[in-house]
Amino acid sequence: MWTTVNVLQKTGSRIKAIRKFNGLSQEALAEKADLHYVYIGGMERGERNINPAKPRKDSTGFRC
Repeated sequence: MWTTVNVLQKTGSRIKAIRKFNGLSQEALAEKADLHYVYIGGMERGERNINPAKPRKDSTGFRC
């Protein structure tokens, strides 16, 4: 069964995997995406709710 927590954790794990694949630190990704590195860490741990209203800003660091 999928819960909000599971979805956030799975999404965060995927963000972390993509970040590492691209050879970026949390700080580097945060700078590219114009976000704070603490927010990036929170997303990766599934502690932050990713805002679907701003996908462009969240994905900028991955050049999506």
